[in-house]
Amino acid sequence: MDIRQVTQRFAPTGRVQELTRIDRVLGANRIYRVWDEKGSRILKLYGSPARERRERHALEAVAGIEGTPKMIDGGVEGDTAWIMFEDAGQWTIGSLPENPNTGRKVGQILARIHEVDPGLVSNLARGIDQDWIIVDFASTFRRLER
Repeated sequence: MDIRQVTQRFAPTGRVQELTRIDRVLGANRIYRVWDEKGSRILKLYGSPARERRERHALEAVAGIEGTPKMIDGGVEGDTAWIMFEDAGQWTIGSLPENPNTGRKVGQILARIHEVDPGLVSNLARGIDQDWIIVDFASTFRRLER
């Protein structure tokens, strides 16, 4: 999907801003901020259905942990898998104000994420699917080319 298709599908009465600034490469994920009458949300389009399945699996494992992304909706349209998230704003751990309470809170969130059973976060224990092989194979050759 290009940005025009994203706007028509996900924000027909609003606007869309692409947040990813990458070259078009095989299997690249794209991220957009979408504004409409419902407010601001984050839309992630996945380079392959396998990537969406792996991320959804990990997000479900950490669901309920404060500070983790919250899924609103998701699906597959044609060959494009997508998930819509609540918009958490534009911040990173490095941009937080120097506040011991904030630092402790961030530490608690990260500790809870690290306590999640890795087997629940990764679905690779059940095997690697064909979508993953196609994307990873091309990615490996791009890295070797450099």
